[in-house]
Amino acid sequence: MAPEEIINEISEWANASHAYLSNREGYPQGYRNGISQAKVIILDILSKAHHTSEEEKLFPIIGITKQELEDNRFDTSNLDESDMLTMADKIKDALNDNGYQDILNIVAEECMDIPRKINTYCPMCRNKNVGYNHSIHKHECYSCGQAWDSDLYVLVEYPEDTLHFEDNAIGYPCFTSEDNGARYVTEFDYINQFKRKPEPEQYFSLIQWPNSQPYFELSPEKQKQCEPILYDEKALSDFGSSAIWVPSSLIESQS
Repeated sequence: MAPEEIINEISEWANASHAYLSNREGYPQGYRNGISQAKVIILDILSKAHHTSEEEKLFPIIGITKQELEDNRFDTSNLDESDMLTMADKIKDALNDNGYQDILNIVAEECMDIPRKINTYCPMCRNKNVGYNHSIHKHECYSCGQAWDSDLYVLVEYPEDTLHFEDNAIGYPCFTSEDNGARYVTEFDYINQFKRKPEPEQYFSLIQWPNSQPYFELSPEKQKQCEPILYDEKALSDFGSSAIWVPSSLIESQS
């Protein structure tokens, strides 16, 4: 049976009445209650399956059958389902190792003219062969290997030149720095401007309510390392008055 047929059959069973069970000899009340609980669990699972987002929905790229092997003059008489699954996995690995991302980008951009979002190039080498690497939870360039986190910010201050960010209204001002031009900018914008990774102590995260609450209750010494959003109108509009800039090193020590 196809997966859709299996799901439909399970759904029909879960939605069907089972009131008759307690009225039939050999099916006591407890049995019916057990079936009722099982159906609640099944329906909850099916509900979650049906709410898969459009971004997460899978569309098969390629399938393999024994007939394809036979068409290419291979003897499949001794191949079982496990062998076919192994072959499918090896084909997938070969695609990933030999330009799958290149093929995806070419088809999407050049063949189907699908527009790209902003910052869809590598900030280091400016190559467009980039994507999101779920294993490291970062964007990654498949040409030079540079990776960056879209949720991380970098505090830029003297002796680094902040004029580019000020002149182009990039990022958010920092009011706790001795440098009047200091700004919090995304890791992408930092690498794009300076062509290097920031120092570890420069990394900050913007923590919003309610996750920000514990950072307002830190010891005075640790609170000095953070900066509540108080004065910048854009930051207040984007993140809310209960947000706070927190050094990544402090977040790691608190976790």
